[in-house]
Amino acid sequence: MNLSEVTTELDGTVIQVSVLVDSIREYKSKRGTMAFIEVTDEHSTIELVAFAKLYQEYKPLLFSGDELLITARVQVGYDINEDNEDEVVKDEVVYIKLILENLTVVEDG
Repeated sequence: MNLSEVTTELDGTVIQVSVLVDSIREYKSKRGTMAFIEVTDEHSTIELVAFAKLYQEYKPLLFSGDELLITARVQVGYDINEDNEDEVVKDEVVYIKLILENLTVVEDG
């Protein structure tokens, strides 16, 4: 799978994809420092969210510059109906992002 194949139909699905880290934005939350990571492959770019516990565990690998194999859950954000905040407007996609579950360095060869 590659990043261009990540679509709204995969919402909630766990996927594996090889990526490189483009940039990392840290955010201090109540549970510690988490990160919003822009990852890319040869086809596309997407945001990967690493919550505090996993971010601390994988932080050295994220800064390594190596190709990474990530396991992540696809999360799709939809627009909210302004008249009824409990109603999601499925045809109004606000974002597609990945939520990090696991990460390893891709070995050469």
